Amino acid sequence: MFQNGEEIAVKALHNITCPDEKEFHKEFDNLKRLQHRNIVKLVGFCIESEYKLVACEGKLTDDRIHMALCFEYVHNGTLSMLISDANAGFDWHTRYRIIKGICEGIKYLRERLEYPIMHFNLKLDNILLDQNIVPKIADFGLINLLGQENIRRKMNPVSTCAYWPPEYINHGILSEEFDIFSLGVIIIQIIAGHQGYTRVGDMARYKFFKHVHETWRKRLCETVNQESLEVLNNQVKRCIELALKCLISNRKERPTILDIISNLKETETMIGDRGPQIKQASGEVSRYMEPKAMTFQELKRMTCDFAKERLLGRGGYGMVYKGVLENGEAVAVKKLYSQPGFDGDQFKNELLNLMRVQHQNIIRLVGYCSEKRDRVVEHEGKLVVASMEEKALCLEYMQGGTLEELISDESCGLDWKARYKIIKRTCQGLKYLHTGSKDPIYHLDLKPTNILLDQHWVPKIGDFGLSRLLSSTGTFVTQTNSGTLVYMPPEYTHGQQISSKFDVFSLGVIIIQIIAGLDGYYNYKCLYKSSQEFIANVIENWCKRVEEKTMSAVALLDIEECIKIALRCVEENRAKRPTITQIVEELNMIS
Repeated sequence: MFQNGEEIAVKALHNITCPDEKEFHKEFDNLKRLQHRNIVKLVGFCIESEYKLVACEGKLTDDRIHMALCFEYVHNGTLSMLISDANAGFDWHTRYRIIKGICEGIKYLRERLEYPIMHFNLKLDNILLDQNIVPKIADFGLINLLGQENIRRKMNPVSTCAYWPPEYINHGILSEEFDIFSLGVIIIQIIAGHQGYTRVGDMARYKFFKHVHETWRKRLCETVNQESLEVLNNQVKRCIELALKCLISNRKERPTILDIISNLKETETMIGDRGPQIKQASGEVSRYMEPKAMTFQELKRMTCDFAKERLLGRGGYGMVYKGVLENGEAVAVKKLYSQPGFDGDQFKNELLNLMRVQHQNIIRLVGYCSEKRDRVVEHEGKLVVASMEEKALCLEYMQGGTLEELISDESCGLDWKARYKIIKRTCQGLKYLHTGSKDPIYHLDLKPTNILLDQHWVPKIGDFGLSRLLSSTGTFVTQTNSGTLVYMPPEYTHGQQISSKFDVFSLGVIIIQIIAGLDGYYNYKCLYKSSQEFIANVIENWCKRVEEKTMSAVALLDIEECIKIALRCVEENRAKRPTITQIVEELNMIS
């Protein structure tokens, strides 16, 4: 981090022979001037010799060279991290944007500069993704800075050999077609997963093409209407074809980067305004997707028989596992605890009502399981066969984890703008549950672990409506730990009273935690004599934050207003608490 608070990434270079310092400065100045949305910005460097006194000689000698490069910090990490597990559930539109962005970055390095820049180390680890999943190429131009021999030494065969073309492996040839081959491997991995390129070598290319194309056709068929399906299907085909052409052994037969981008633009022309539209059973375009009934065997297969390594977490309603559908989409499978007195038909009817809840700040339910199974259990010292009802929900998988994980990590660097967006969008999701349908849905277990974040840090409320799916007794029988009690209003803990103001109280606690940390509500209740004293302390802490030195007076005023809203939400007298509609209206007035 620079002294001004700007975050950077520092890349230490090892086993590098010191280049000519004058030439190095010249090339660095050239690279520093590069400006493109798909290129990581180079902001600084360090070259320093370490000297030590050698006793036998009695004089200073050069021991080793320390070198490092400083780049802009890209928040979402490497492309390798985000497609390493069952392709992380990215839809086709997102994958295509990543492919196109990488190609545009390479085109800029090749065609838009006074002299072309070759990469020679393109791989998933050298492509970074920002908060909007825009790809940025890193480690470019190092051959200009460090020289060819240093680059050869730096290229690690263990991690990069898969990206090397045959002419380099067999004859050590570095040419402009080197990067095109690496690009082909990357596109295959984006479309078919980390092991995609391995499968290209294991099967005939036409069989590989057919397998990947059919997989994506099935996936698109489930989510888009027929008109969109055909144009997107053609785009998938074209991308696979281009990738395979990049992998041609004869380097002279590989396409140029201009050829690749021209082909991609042709697919965009075919699509035009007919982007992916969600389809309904009737054929009408809608955001609603009919839930899929799943068998218990399907769930076991998706989660590797509910393996421990697939366990994402456990809560009052059940245990959550990472699952992977046949089309490669990642999902979260919540295996519900057994609840007596609630039959399967009632479960399905309530579930189908809840599945129609569609909002950008609500977790999407994509499937369910309600199945009776015979299980051998011990009863009075004997093994007997008992009929058990297995219930589970299949939900969209959220890459960003829970809100609790994010706000408990002080290094996450969430500024006020990001926190405000999370607060506002969480409130919008809760408003939809309370007012978006004929019968309001009360959450009754709203807490940071039930607010999940996607790759853009957009919050989505999960575990909603389970009080309707399960018996009212079962809903709260497990909610006795202090971590959950903190979000329960006094009218429930003392008198078991349930209303819409239950969720408003929980929301108030969460807003305080987002602004003042996970201990914020506890501190407010136990350490301060008045709300004014608490507010003043929170504002003071925000002023001390290193990354908020330039924070405006308007932002500090907005923080104060949000805390005041939250404190009204946690009033002991529920009649004094605002409704969720009033909260959203007040938040909309904040800048």
